[in-house]
Amino acid sequence: EMYKIIFIVVLFQIRCFTTSRIFNDDFISKINRNQSLWTAGKVFHDNSTLKNLFSVFPERKLKLAALHGGTNEKQTLPQDFVASSKWRKCKSLEEVPNQGNCAGAWAIAVTSVYRDRMCIKNNTKTHASEKYLMSCCGDCGQGCFGGYLDVALGYFQNHGLPSGGKKGCQPYSVDPLPSHEGAILCHKVRETTGWCFEKRCSNEKSMRSNSLVKIQGAFKVQGEARIRAEIFNNGPVMGVMIVFEDLLVYRGGVYRHTEGALVGKQQVRIVGWGIDKKTRAKYWLVVNSWGSLWGESGRVRILRGVNECDLEDNIVTMKV
Repeated sequence: EMYKIIFIVVLFQIRCFTTSRIFNDDFISKINRNQSLWTAGKVFHDNSTLKNLFSVFPERKLKLAALHGGTNEKQTLPQDFVASSKWRKCKSLEEVPNQGNCAGAWAIAVTSVYRDRMCIKNNTKTHASEKYLMSCCGDCGQGCFGGYLDVALGYFQNHGLPSGGKKGCQPYSVDPLPSHEGAILCHKVRETTGWCFEKRCSNEKSMRSNSLVKIQGAFKVQGEARIRAEIFNNGPVMGVMIVFEDLLVYRGGVYRHTEGALVGKQQVRIVGWGIDKKTRAKYWLVVNSWGSLWGESGRVRILRGVNECDLEDNIVTMKV
């Protein structure tokens, strides 16, 4: 209930702010002084503008059926696992998206997991368009202002998406985050994926058709053991996590919220798990969509087994 109240307050806050608000030495020093699980540091340029970096939609429970059958949570699993080490031919498992100043992680997580699982299942490179999902699904959310993962998955299953990627029918069209590129004025930050091209490709150079691909279904995965088994057997899963200010200055280690206010939520991709060699802390290996200069080459290790940032209560898988 507390998270719901805070989210309503956050929803009406200004979505555009400069990194100097939180990327100051005192804030970072306090984090590093008060705990030893992870390290904080500056990521973006001191005067960069961050706009729509995460969703500020009011929180609600995912409306998806729980996964039953097909995954044996009692099977013996390795202590450490990374999906790319098992399915080496699938290079997409190592890719880190860059959403830009656009809270499009809800669509990016869906299409990224779809791409990974299509490669794992069929050894094919199949890209679905997050741009189409963000621009054409009116019930999913508000494009670059955030959206709902479960509604997006339902749209993917029932309506379908055209090809995406860099060369597909409808590629993602938002500029990457200005990690080391200096300041950008708030009113100049691009925050839209453009109009909905429902009947034709937005990429005029694409030789592909605008035919649609669909998923077979989506399910909520409950419990640490079942989540691990699902990743090990079928590939990466999606998750929704609460975002606090200190996540923006995460540089490495096993993240646990330490300092700063709740600012929104983020949809991510979970590709593995492990135990930190130094601290022995259990973690989930999570791929974010803030580019490869943030965190551990675009990834964050989230403390596992304690529902850190509500992540374990909001894990979703898909059947392709």
